[in-house]
Parts: sequence; C-alpha cells; structure tokens
Amino acid sequence: MQSILHSIIGPAGPEIADLNGKVALVTGGALGESPSIHPLGTFTSDRRHIGIGYEISRFLARMGCHVIMANRKQDQGEEAISKIKAECSKEGKEAKIEWTQLDLGSLKLAKEVVTKLRERLDRLDLVSPLPPDTR
Repeated sequence: MQSILHSIIGPAGPEIADLNGKVALVTGGALGESPSIHPLGTFTSDRRHIGIGYEISRFLARMGCHVIMANRKQDQGEEAISKIKAECSKEGKEAKIEWTQLDLGSLKLAKEVVTKLRERLDRLDLVSPLPPDTR
C-alpha cells in the first residue's frame, strides 16, 4: 500500500534523525469507515479509510517516536495501531504506540485527557492536532 505522503516526500521519506525518546500526541489516526468524506485519504485492501493522522502516526512510530494516538473510537484506533505495529515488526522495529480516548467535540473531556497525559508523561515533543471528525 502506497502512503498518501509518497507524492509529497518521496518513496523513502524525508531524512530525519532518530526520534527514539521523543513523544508525540496525534489526534485522529484511526481507520475510518467513510472514505468519501476524506479527499486526502487512501484505502486498505478491505476498503478501510486511511487518513493523514494514520500516516503521521505510522511515520513517527517507524522513526522510533513514542506515539499516543488519540481518537474517539477505541476499536478503530486499536486496529490502526495493530497495522502500524505489524508494519514496524516487518522492518525489524518495535513500535511504541498507544491509544487514548479523546473527543475533540467536548472541551471538558479534552482537558481531562491532557491533564492525565501531563501527570503521566515527563515530556511531550510534538502535537499533531488534526480537526475532529464530526460525522
């Protein structure tokens, strides 16, 4: 499967230093069910939608970054994480990626998630705040 970023950064990706020890929070990233709403996405063989949040999570995990994928639907998030871990494993890498529930439609819930992350993590190097899916 070709990445949607392939046409932007080329087949090998940009040259980036090792991201081991870095921590990133990526909102989105789950494998979605309704691809017609997302013009920038691509599809898996079973017609699941892959969007920019998935690609960002995948890329960062492949570079050694600890990725926290935050989205509303646990099953879709965990499915995406399984695919990323399997791909990293084929490359001989261990993906450090986890899921946390986050609904950006609720400011109260978003604040709770951020508070919990601040208590648990000693660093956060990158935040990729993608807009919420309002379907």
